Amino acid sequence: MSHHLAERILAAARRVAGAAMLATVMLIAATATAPAKNLPKATVAIVDTERVLRESEAGKSAREQIRAQQEVFQKEFDAQREALKTEKEQLDRQKAILAPDVWQQRVREFRTKAETLQKEAQGRTMTLNQADIQVRQKMMPVITKVVADVSHKQGANIAIDRAALMLFVEELNLTDLVIEKLNEVLPKVDINFDAVPEKTN
Repeated sequence: MSHHLAERILAAARRVAGAAMLATVMLIAATATAPAKNLPKATVAIVDTERVLRESEAGKSAREQIRAQQEVFQKEFDAQREALKTEKEQLDRQKAILAPDVWQQRVREFRTKAETLQKEAQGRTMTLNQADIQVRQKMMPVITKVVADVSHKQGANIAIDRAALMLFVEELNLTDLVIEKLNEVLPKVDINFDAVPEKTN
């Protein structure tokens, strides 16, 4: 690269940098001199969302449905596990009387059944976890609307989740009012367990 070409490139770079700096200064000046908007005074309300999910009638009904489904899954799993245990005991006793290749085939079949049961158990756990997510997806839009309505009636224009705060004045807490209103508009949530997977691949 020639000396003159290098000088021209440096000069161009300085002009670009100078223009950028000027634009930045103008932006700062414009921002500083722009008239302040007449914003309303912030009035904060606090809502414990997790408590609303836990203590509302809809939340309680959802937990009861999940608990009942969990008991069904557990009974089915216990019965299948007991059947496998019995089959394993029979297989152990048959080892001495069966031909080695026949016994090995039955062992492979037993292991396949055991693996299938394990996958089904994992799938049922996933079903229960997905059911909890389904409940939140159904409840949160309603909770958000209730929080907005209750906050407005109480004169608040900002609502913050309790989980985001370390310290606050209890008088700002509208959780009880939100639960009371939510119980009126959403007393129950129905879970569709068929809408979530029961088995893993």
